[in-house]
Amino acid sequence: MPDRSPISRRRFLKRVVGGAAVLTLGNLAVDAGWLDLTRTQVKLPNWRGGKVRIGFLTDPHLNSDRALGTALDALDLIRGEKPDVLLLGGDYLNYFQPRQTHRLTAFAERARSLGVPMATVMGNHDYGCAQVPEISRVFEHHGIHVLRNRGLDLDGLQIFGYDDGLLGQFDPHALSARQFSHSTIALLHEPDFVRDVPRHLSLQLSGHSHGGQMCLPFGLPAHTPLGARDYTAGFYEKAPVPLYVSRGTGTTGPPVRLFCRPEATILDIEA
Repeated sequence: MPDRSPISRRRFLKRVVGGAAVLTLGNLAVDAGWLDLTRTQVKLPNWRGGKVRIGFLTDPHLNSDRALGTALDALDLIRGEKPDVLLLGGDYLNYFQPRQTHRLTAFAERARSLGVPMATVMGNHDYGCAQVPEISRVFEHHGIHVLRNRGLDLDGLQIFGYDDGLLGQFDPHALSARQFSHSTIALLHEPDFVRDVPRHLSLQLSGHSHGGQMCLPFGLPAHTPLGARDYTAGFYEKAPVPLYVSRGTGTTGPPVRLFCRPEATILDIEA
């Protein structure tokens, strides 16, 4: 007769639980590299710039070869959409070690290969690991304009980049109402600071939230960091300034995602 003792049942339950844990961890690992190309059409009330296609990538957190691979794949997806410009939202490193310069260079080279104008801002992790000068050096060498409370005309597109709101020197008054009076896109790493920027901006692009990274079903965030409590993912038409928040491509903490795929973003803008 088969053994139906409590000990056998306990062993059986342990095996079931252990198997479920393995499957769950496997699914989490897959989710972290399962890229989503998100295409969004936005109509902006303060826009006279005609139709523009923007490629947006943020939060690559290039502290592992796996994170670099996901970011490079995201750039390749964006390339296939033929954007007019590539904008980047910060958080390139969590900590510094010599090999990171190699990853930064590989990322910048792939970005340059898209053959479009490029600009970026820095994120809180870039300041936290004290690598803003090194990141800026690599990026500027590869044609990626690093914006810190300044704007530029990027091949006919007006871009204003704010410095990081948590650890940088964010200046909400750096852009006056007389500058870039319409059809201007702001880059600002943390989305919640949208409440502090001038209302004449056409659009703000942000990251930082990772969409929650570890979410409940249907993408409901279990937690988001300071600076991304009110706005976590997607397009917020009714924000103080129209706002798009990307889930980003990388991770912080455990290199896993749950119900929250990494994102490469294409935004088609029209008035």
